[in-house]
Amino acid sequence: MLTAAQSFQKNLRRAFIAVILLVAVLALFFNWFSDTPQPSGTIGLSQLLADAQKGKIAQIEIQRDDPRDLFVYYKNQPQSQFYTRIDNDAGIIELLSKASVPLDTLDVHVAPPPAWGGVSNTIAILLPLVVMAGFFILFTQLRRMQQRSQGTDKG
Repeated sequence: MLTAAQSFQKNLRRAFIAVILLVAVLALFFNWFSDTPQPSGTIGLSQLLADAQKGKIAQIEIQRDDPRDLFVYYKNQPQSQFYTRIDNDAGIIELLSKASVPLDTLDVHVAPPPAWGGVSNTIAILLPLVVMAGFFILFTQLRRMQQRSQGTDKG
């Protein structure tokens, strides 16, 4: 038969393993459903403007969270996505116009909002609070179990 201390340690180990597994499953879940595509490569802004002048670019996607970040799609590689960044305050439309790129040949648009939208932000804020509250409740219950097993529980 297990003593109170051994029982406490066993329950603590189980709880710790359960928390680690929960965090791992949540990390896998968010990684799996993350809708952020990874670019195939990076190109410089001068390369972007030169390729746009030659008519090689099919689409330019302006990122919603930072309009200086752009994803570029080429006509001959529609599934490939290349990343570039505008370093100054000029917008991409202004830069394309200055480079004499006909804007009617390009699809320039702002990226749609993420599928999870505000839900993922809310979860990212609340998850640490829930985990901390769970640890508090867990250790409170384990302390009460230890006190009961030793006969020192006062309430």
